Amino acid sequence: MRRILFTASALAALALTPGLAAAQGPGAIRVQASTLGTNFPVTGLSTSVTPCSGGSAVAAATTGANGTGTASVPFGCYRVKVTAVPSGCSLDGKPTVQVVALPGMSPQAAFHVRCA
Repeated sequence: MRRILFTASALAALALTPGLAAAQGPGAIRVQASTLGTNFPVTGLSTSVTPCSGGSAVAAATTGANGTGTASVPFGCYRVKVTAVPSGCSLDGKPTVQVVALPGMSPQAAFHVRCA
């Protein structure tokens, strides 16, 4: 419930701020993947990014050697969904995270995996 209220508040602030509501500039969503407990970076976790309002994917990100990946998107609300985990690993937690990309902010979608 808190996440929904935060998202609604952030979007309302964006809409009410002169000049920002019309901004279509690039935003960035950082995808972070690590092992549960030890927080070692996980390479090769793939995600798709779709608008909160629905529709098809507008971006994708795959984590690199440092366990991070970046998706460039216009400002707005997005759902980041895991589409593939590295071989020998399984997702530990929810497969989807909701984030809001706003000017001057780079939201993070964090995922944890268990690897054998």
